[in-house]
Amino acid sequence: MGARLQSFHSEHLFLLLGFLFLVGSALADLTVQLGKATAYGGHSGSDLQMTFLVNFVPMGIAFIVWGLASHDSAPFLQGRRGLAVLAVLVASLADGAIHLYAFNTHLDHPAIALFFGVVAPVQVLGALRVPRASPAFLRAWALFTAALVAAYVVSRTTAITGEIEPVETLGLLSKALELLLLGAVFLLLRPVAVPKRIGVAAGR
Repeated sequence: MGARLQSFHSEHLFLLLGFLFLVGSALADLTVQLGKATAYGGHSGSDLQMTFLVNFVPMGIAFIVWGLASHDSAPFLQGRRGLAVLAVLVASLADGAIHLYAFNTHLDHPAIALFFGVVAPVQVLGALRVPRASPAFLRAWALFTAALVAAYVVSRTTAITGEIEPVETLGLLSKALELLLLGAVFLLLRPVAVPKRIGVAAGR
């Protein structure tokens, strides 16, 4: 028991608090959604949902990023590549959080709710691999994200679920985050320029 406590460091506490903020706020919103007598304009979230999202999600993301950086700061301290790593991490967490809330607002459509119920945990948990992600993982992450963008476009232009989904603020924010993520992944996958060595002095 003592050994386990010694292996629990401050960064683990930050990670735990971050996930509590993300998941706890989404569960609080779920409780509100389940307790509503009538829906708020179809798929639109309530003002209370936006309060949860705006106040608790950024704090959760900040705690998670701090916990990861406290454990291993090297990936974040590589100039532009470090900023790209941070962008992919934050965009993945924020987009996953938005999809947690999207699950709550699509309870009247089980298939769509299931989609978000699978996508959101994959994004949030997959984000933890981003700081030390391999090129293969980054390519897969980019393809996964591109598929989400494509699914959004299709759902807003064709009635694949029986009706054309409305364009909403959170949906647009989600797509903006995904495009940011794709751009940052592109930067991370670019070959790192190796500086040329200065040639030896003439005559040697």
